[in-house]
Amino acid sequence: MLIPKMEKIILSIKIKYSLCFILLALLLVAPTLKAQPLLLVQNKIDSLHSLYEKAHNDTTRLYYFTRMARVHRYINLDSSKFLLKKAIQLHKEKKVDNRTHALAYNVIADIYKLEQKMDSALFYYEEAYQLFSTIEDPIPFLAIAPPFGNTLVKNNEIIRGIEILQEGIQIATINNDYDNLSFLYAYLGNIMLNVQKDYKRARIIFQKGIDVSKQIHNDTINFNRVNATLNIGLAELFIKEMEKDSAIIFAKKAVNQALNANYFQKALIANNLLSQIYIDQNQLEIAEQFNETAISLFSEVKDLKAMANAQILSLSIILHHNKLEQGITLGNSILENFGQSLDSEMKEKVYNQLFEAYI
Repeated sequence: MLIPKMEKIILSIKIKYSLCFILLALLLVAPTLKAQPLLLVQNKIDSLHSLYEKAHNDTTRLYYFTRMARVHRYINLDSSKFLLKKAIQLHKEKKVDNRTHALAYNVIADIYKLEQKMDSALFYYEEAYQLFSTIEDPIPFLAIAPPFGNTLVKNNEIIRGIEILQEGIQIATINNDYDNLSFLYAYLGNIMLNVQKDYKRARIIFQKGIDVSKQIHNDTINFNRVNATLNIGLAELFIKEMEKDSAIIFAKKAVNQALNANYFQKALIANNLLSQIYIDQNQLEIAEQFNETAISLFSEVKDLKAMANAQILSLSIILHHNKLEQGITLGNSILENFGQSLDSEMKEKVYNQLFEAYI
């Protein structure tokens, strides 16, 4: 057996009871969360646990155990990390499918990336990458290429990050995987835009992604998700090139597509872009409408940087209205609540606005 009988019983009890306590805690401290999705996650975990119990060989049992650990992240990240590390250890002890082993590394890397623990994220992405290289089927690699490549770039390993994305693009192209190919173009386009500052190449890559996405059939959600991402990229590009009218068109497209796919993070980001454009044009009433819409999405997302940016835009609007005391209060609140999520440019915006408010 993969796990001794007593350990198996203890693990089963831990999973079931920890889930109950976690659900109770979430309902007590986060009343804005909807109960139905949590119950759906609980049902998914119970189903996978049942399949894990019934499996008769190591590979199958570990497959369901790993998936169960993966789903657990929607309930509690620490709990998911604990179970994923357990899965990784069990994978090392048994000669089982490397594809499932790599999945465990990939998911735990995603969690560390979400927590802004980049060293840990890169360690686990690298482990997943090395395992994927041993698998004959290259398709699973496409799950790791975007986050791994992007994390490498953020860690100033730009050339290797681009190479990882290009490797993914080659695999997706050969296998006519239009979903993953579109997203890979979106990631690469953003790097060309924001890191390499190569606007001409970024525009070409974003357009390639949009063209490829037209091959996504019978999957409206994925079509909207990828196009929301690509259109945000184009909106940011046009803002940098001072083509504000074009930027507005693509940002509004992104909002609609993101909302159609319940992709609230991208809807928030697109609303931030629209708010910024109208602030720059001194059309504060319109800017405020988009800002209020962005802030209304906070309960649906976990992107602290996007949330902080919405608050910074709100600060800008407040100070434009000469509400200095309210602005100072909000500025200090942003620094206190979002300090670790603010990059140097965002911090500079807050400090500059606070300086102007104080004088």
